[in-house]
Amino acid sequence: ELRRLGVTSFQAAWARQEECRAALLAGAGPEVLLLVEHPPVLTLGRSSRPGDAGLSLAAWAERGVEVVAVDRGGRATWHGPGQVVAYPILDLGRRGKDLRAYVGVLEDAAAAAARRFGIDARPGRDPVGVFVGPAKVASVGVSVRRWVTAHGVAVNVTNDLDVYRHFSPCGLAGVPVSRLAAFAPVTVDGVRDALAAELLARLAP
Repeated sequence: ELRRLGVTSFQAAWARQEECRAALLAGAGPEVLLLVEHPPVLTLGRSSRPGDAGLSLAAWAERGVEVVAVDRGGRATWHGPGQVVAYPILDLGRRGKDLRAYVGVLEDAAAAAARRFGIDARPGRDPVGVFVGPAKVASVGVSVRRWVTAHGVAVNVTNDLDVYRHFSPCGLAGVPVSRLAAFAPVTVDGVRDALAAELLARLAP
């Protein structure tokens, strides 16, 4: 079931994910794909290390960026305007209980969405993400509880890249970060629709 949340705070979208996950676990709700765009937020995954945020909480706050510790895998990731985020709430028990394969599906879908616009994007696998040449254009981070997923994939479309000067995205020091708009004329709406189509095509049970 596809649900478009529009511009929604990270905390509100996280709460929505947990509601959907609880319903699916209880057998009272469907699998869903949430599509969202967030106000500026820096999220710190379970593998984050001291210093991953780069700046102090006060310094981020001065820049209008919230900092939130989350239950997904991975390290520091930024979300904000001009970025498309997809949160699939799925039962991997219906899909072979293979978390690594699921992460690969998210990478493949985001790369395929970019290729719809003539962009030569590829899944990274190791490191995880989507890349155009050496530049990372999408990040993946998930959590699984009793084989039901939350969090997902974020694709840089038209967002400001200046924020990445202040921390190492996903802990990948020295890896450049870019956006799809650097390689082709794209819009947030267009990439959101492409990403939704690619995910739905791959995630049907």
